Amino acid sequence: MELEPLLLSTDTEVQRATSFFGQPVYLGAYLAMVCPLAALRTLEAARASALPLPRRLLGVGSYGLLLLLQLTALLFTESRGPLLGLAVAGAVGFLAHAARRGARRRVIALWVLALSATALATVGAPAPVQRVANEALDARVATRAGETFSTSGSGGQFRTTTWKVAKRVLANGAPLELADGSLDAHPGLRALVGYGPELQYAISPPFYDSELPTLFGYFLIDRFHNLLWDTLLTTGMFGLSAWLAFEAMLIWLSVRTLGLLETPAKSLLFWSLYGGCALLGAAAASLLRGLPFCFLGLQLGAVLGVALFLSAASWSTSEAAPRAGETSEGAATHEGLAIAAFAAAVGHLIETSFSFVTISTGTLFWVVCALLVVSARRPSDTSSTQPDTALVTLSPVREALRDATVLGWPLMAIGFVFLGASSQPVRVGAVLWDGLTLLARPGGERAPVVAALVLATWLGGALLLRLDRPLATRFTAFGRTLVVAGFVALVFWVQQASALASRARGALGTIEDVTRDLSARSSSTTTFYLACLLLGVLFALASTGAARRIPHTERALPWWRGAAAAACLLLALPLIERISLRPAHAEAAVALGEALKANNRLPLAEHALGHATTLLPDDDVYRSALAKAYGRHARLDVPHASAWLERADTTMREAMAQNPAASENATNLAVLGGQRALQGAPALRLVAIELYARALRLHPFDPNLWRMWGSVQVTLLRDPRGALTSARRALPLDPKNAAIHALLAESLLALSREQSGEPRSESLRAAGDAFERAAMLAPDQVGYRINSGKTYLALGQASKAANSFRLALSRLPASARERQTTVALLQRAESAATLTAVPPASP
Repeated sequence: MELEPLLLSTDTEVQRATSFFGQPVYLGAYLAMVCPLAALRTLEAARASALPLPRRLLGVGSYGLLLLLQLTALLFTESRGPLLGLAVAGAVGFLAHAARRGARRRVIALWVLALSATALATVGAPAPVQRVANEALDARVATRAGETFSTSGSGGQFRTTTWKVAKRVLANGAPLELADGSLDAHPGLRALVGYGPELQYAISPPFYDSELPTLFGYFLIDRFHNLLWDTLLTTGMFGLSAWLAFEAMLIWLSVRTLGLLETPAKSLLFWSLYGGCALLGAAAASLLRGLPFCFLGLQLGAVLGVALFLSAASWSTSEAAPRAGETSEGAATHEGLAIAAFAAAVGHLIETSFSFVTISTGTLFWVVCALLVVSARRPSDTSSTQPDTALVTLSPVREALRDATVLGWPLMAIGFVFLGASSQPVRVGAVLWDGLTLLARPGGERAPVVAALVLATWLGGALLLRLDRPLATRFTAFGRTLVVAGFVALVFWVQQASALASRARGALGTIEDVTRDLSARSSSTTTFYLACLLLGVLFALASTGAARRIPHTERALPWWRGAAAAACLLLALPLIERISLRPAHAEAAVALGEALKANNRLPLAEHALGHATTLLPDDDVYRSALAKAYGRHARLDVPHASAWLERADTTMREAMAQNPAASENATNLAVLGGQRALQGAPALRLVAIELYARALRLHPFDPNLWRMWGSVQVTLLRDPRGALTSARRALPLDPKNAAIHALLAESLLALSREQSGEPRSESLRAAGDAFERAAMLAPDQVGYRINSGKTYLALGQASKAANSFRLALSRLPASARERQTTVALLQRAESAATLTAVPPASP
């Protein structure tokens, strides 16, 4: 419906669904793991023969609608990795169910369908099929789907280039240079232990090639878009081996839980197919696509081996296989849950072969792994004759309390997002109303769909929780659940609205005002964390008795283990403030500081950014942001520019000392060094040259860095030939950058002052053309047109000069200071053009 409440300012997110995840791939990856669980609930509701028909229809309709919404949202993300992961997950889940039942015909039908789809994808679908597909799907969606394994599309090119960079980093044997000029002290250990977490952006730039900035623009790769490449470069061969072993044991546990590994021969067959297909897949991908694709082939081959084993197992399983809840050796207690969790885990492993793990998807993946372990738990003999879903029942009061706490989380989160995006009103009621009806979009259009979203979440969540109850439990405490959950959410919303209203009433005119605003922002976030913690405690209290009612064969845990777990929890609670609350408060301070900096309210911005560095003194990112604010202050406060630049330089060096691996600090320090050299003593020139040399070694394919270095060569070093070389190095990396064309023109102009005759004319002509290209790429930059006119005028091409001046005047407002000077230049050019056009009088 194009009513996303939190849109990112990129074309990708405008065209595709993002939800609150902030990026389409994140949403798709999450839904790909949730869909198998929703499908399981839908099938279970349809097979609940012990329930009355109306209850069954209600369950099938509710869970089916939920599954349909999830699939629709997944399709609208247009994310190929999650879609492929869900397709593979569905196939694996289907084969696992068929293997448990010995349903050989279903297995044959699935393989025929899979092979047919593969043939169509490889050879191409017939014309009628393509016509139907184009009519059913948007052309852009169909194009993206067809590029899933292609290396020519934008996504394929991006991943191919990224994996090539990862391979070069892995193959590097020399010690990497750090931002402070030192070298990596342990280069020989990197293949074994890796470079550490969150350092992909720092180790990658020296291994880029010219293809990456040409295709996608220059950026820092902070993920390699493949879980195994990220694991290898982050934790080395030790970490990769541990992860691959975990994957193998997870899949082995899933197959064993389904009772398909009851003999040593089957275990041998499983490991042979799993390991053999994984190695063959890696080898085939490396031969066909190159070594960077080996990990993709490894994951796909491993899943193919699992599919082959499940297919073979369906031939060795009789139709009278043990059903869920029976206690034969190897039989799953919760077969449906085991299959759904197995499918979700496999889908995640396939999806992360094209992407990377986020907080939300990583958390859900470990929850799915926990469900796999839980599904292997066997019941006691006394419970084997009872339906599995009737083992646990709670009193109506406890059910209401537990459901209310579960519903309180999404209601609070939705309210937190929408209320936080609406802070203009100064009355509490207005904040609440706008939080439910006014989307946080540039147009500010009102959308009742927000209130509908909150209401649907509330009612739909309550209904699904009621349906999720054991078979023997009736629809009790439904109204109490809604009342308690609504009360919890409303109290929280009123508190948040009150805080936002008080913030909106206070103008940010002084540093004290900024301090109060930061305190209010921190209080708002802290309240959200405390409310979530309170709900967690209430949920635990309401569910304490449920676990003890599950009959099982395991021995009860001794009391001291529970006490130790409680002590660990109490000791861990203070860490929340350090690892979660402080970063959240620092991010709020940085957001306020950046907003103030954009409005050139630099003293207030520096105070907010300084508050972030106080909260997290060891984080170089916030200190670097503060240094950039000082640098901006230097450009606006020219009389005191030297002092501000020195302060910025000191702060940036502190950031570099905190994290020498952050190579972008070298770039920032080089820019500051060049600015200080222009303001200070000649001795600073040598420092600036050294800083730029180091930055260019760390970022050899950054066009903007080459452009800034060229500007220093022109203005500070008076080296037009060196600046011309830098401009020509930057131009192929970013041919549509107006500033680079302008640098090329300025370098040619400076070079023409050292020339004479025809070489000088050639340099002036090339400079004028370069200024014209810059003006075409950035028409609002009137200075490019004026400079091109001056260049053509010096060259004697008065007509071209006059045309450039006219175009510049058409863009200049009437009150612009440059207008009078440009008019005089135009008159001069027109006079010169007139003299050139008049033929000389005959003698």
